[in-house]
Amino acid sequence: MTEKTIFWMVQDQVLHILFPMIPGSSLSISHRRFLEVQQDPNDYYTNPELCREVLRVSSRYEGPNQFVGFNLPVTYIRPSEPMLMQMLRNYPSAKYMIAYMVGDDESRDHELRHAQFYIDTDYQHRVKQAWVRLQNEFPSAYEHVVSILQSKNYEPRVFMDEFQAYYPELIDKLT
Repeated sequence: MTEKTIFWMVQDQVLHILFPMIPGSSLSISHRRFLEVQQDPNDYYTNPELCREVLRVSSRYEGPNQFVGFNLPVTYIRPSEPMLMQMLRNYPSAKYMIAYMVGDDESRDHELRHAQFYIDTDYQHRVKQAWVRLQNEFPSAYEHVVSILQSKNYEPRVFMDEFQAYYPELIDKLT
């Protein structure tokens, strides 16, 4: 992978799209730069249209955001995202897409939890149980989680999924 090229692979039904770090910089500086690059990917990437497609489909699924990691079911990808559609044709086993920066293990793990929530129905059932229990037995904690997710501009339909991705340790405690 060259320093400005976006790389992709499929592993366990998950299409990973990896954005390169900014050469010679720390992860936090690369994150800040990536947020700037999102405004004009031509400025950095050798394939800026792929970056634009990832950002477009992610915003449609998760809501407008300023994150360095993205996730969505591949069913959200439309013909108006031809590069992503081609990836899906090349990797028909992919059910979920995540995107993150090379070397950012925390974002990768967070995005993989979204994929697990979507693909693993047993895990999804446990998360739903935890979410309902949080609402019913700990309403102030539930409201706090919701307010955090609202402040990050998440769409309400992804709140439960974001809850489990941000707070995975609570799933075992609440089920």
